[in-house]
Amino acid sequence: YALLLRGWCGCSECLNWPRIHGSAPTPTGLGHPMGPFELMDMAGLDVIDFIAQATYAETNDDADRPDSAITDLVAQGRLGRKSGQGWYTYS
Repeated sequence: YALLLRGWCGCSECLNWPRIHGSAPTPTGLGHPMGPFELMDMAGLDVIDFIAQATYAETNDDADRPDSAITDLVAQGRLGRKSGQGWYTYS
């Protein structure tokens, strides 16, 4: 998640990336079993959002500001695998 905020792209900008070798713009040569978006879905977007909110509350650093795309997904009830839909839809 930190890579998204600090170098790769913001979550909102990456929403349209194809789901290739574990999703998102992660180079396939890194050997990761899944990309950051699939990992966030597995952990739970509500958990990711809670951590981001708590971190930002402690640091007040703009680099730690929660991503509005994740907050919006959580507000819609799209929590990831556990709800059947997050960044991706699961059946």
